[in-house]
Amino acid sequence: MKARQEEMKAGQVEMKVRQEEMKAGLEKKMEAGQERMEQVQEEMKVRQEDMKAGLEKKMEAGQERMEQVQEEMKDLIRAGKEEMRVHVASQVEGIKDHVDGCVGRMEE
Repeated sequence: MKARQEEMKAGQVEMKVRQEEMKAGLEKKMEAGQERMEQVQEEMKVRQEDMKAGLEKKMEAGQERMEQVQEEMKDLIRAGKEEMRVHVASQVEGIKDHVDGCVGRMEE
């Protein structure tokens, strides 16, 4: 009976040792998993920063293009106004000449 108790005790000790080994193995796997997760998170953070920088560049380029187009539109408007001013001035001169001619004929 004593031999049986000692055998059971030895089995319990062996089980405890194996449990400790399993626990240590699981802890190592968990640590490795945690490290990998942190590594992936860092990679994601870098990618997000790269994406953000890329988007900022695109936004800046879009803003610059929009400002360029606005300047082109302002130039076109100025040119159109100047063309209209010259046309109106020409029409006014033509009307003045016509009126002066009519007045001159009436005075004769």
